[in-house]
Amino acid sequence: MKILLSFFALSLLITTSHAGTQPPEYWYDVKDGFYYGYEAVESPKLVMARYLGERKGISAAIVKEDQEATVYFCKPNCKHIKVLQFWQRELIEETMLKMVDGSIAWEIFQDIWNGKLERYQRESDGKYLWADKSGPQWTDQ
Repeated sequence: MKILLSFFALSLLITTSHAGTQPPEYWYDVKDGFYYGYEAVESPKLVMARYLGERKGISAAIVKEDQEATVYFCKPNCKHIKVLQFWQRELIEETMLKMVDGSIAWEIFQDIWNGKLERYQRESDGKYLWADKSGPQWTDQ
């Protein structure tokens, strides 16, 4: 299971279909509520990310699929991304990955830093999702 999960985390380093093109107004291909879809080269499946906000100058995004959630943290113009991987809300791996220009992670953080993504917020009570080593949780900030 750990090999599969590590592959999922690394999938954001895959080059996107936009590599080598002029910078668009925003990098995502699809917006569905608070979900933003990014297209990888030669893959029919979009990576759907949500922007979690910023704390102490560090931005965060989450990619969730079934029981797995992977949270990515990065400061503006960072060279490395901190990655927390959760399986059923339990932290299973913490690692650092190199930020690769033109990758899905790079596009997500470019959109965040350029103000193109809305912070994910629960409609029922206005709470925001954030994550740390204890897992994703709803918060007032």
